[in-house]
Amino acid sequence: MPALRNPFQSFEARCAQLPAAPPAVVAVPIEILEDDTRSQLELVRLLDGPAAGHRALGVTRTRIGHDAELEIKGVKDPASGRACFRAHVRVELALKPLTVYVAREIADDPCQRAAIHEHEMKHVAVYAAWLPEAAAALAQALSTEFADGVHHADDGDAAQRALRDRLEAFVQAHSEAAGRELEARQRAVDSPDEYARVAAVCVGTGAAPPIR
Repeated sequence: MPALRNPFQSFEARCAQLPAAPPAVVAVPIEILEDDTRSQLELVRLLDGPAAGHRALGVTRTRIGHDAELEIKGVKDPASGRACFRAHVRVELALKPLTVYVAREIADDPCQRAAIHEHEMKHVAVYAAWLPEAAAALAQALSTEFADGVHHADDGDAAQRALRDRLEAFVQAHSEAAGRELEARQRAVDSPDEYARVAAVCVGTGAAPPIR
């Protein structure tokens, strides 16, 4: 944090001139991985509390991740030791890895694999629609919680560390809440009607409703 250079300009005036910037939230483009090497039993183990009696022929899995950064623009008064700064917030929001699994037992059956894969891509579509919505909502929440004002502190380094910790906790809590909404959307994809539709695609092949 640079010291005051203009002896004729007050500390307060220098603080007021610090550049402002709104929080920036970037949705990292989704990369889809495909894996047909896992068995049905392995796919069941990927599930959260699968319903008894179902076979997991397809599963789509990912996790919500974020990288929150603060860029500090500030000055320090060498006479008093006081500091002031603005914190420019930037967050990257990502879903990775996003992997579509199809059980290896049906990987060589074109009809069953296509039916299961089509269903799993509906889950992918939910993720793809949710991510930019979540990024926009987070940007708005950050603008409210971290208004781009000038921070004043006797100990600038300590104040910055506290702000970084607060930002990380806020983004983590917001991501967890957004994740619960995402799970609700994904459960809606796995409706009884959708299970029945997929099971009927390859009549006589033994296809079973997928579970993600």
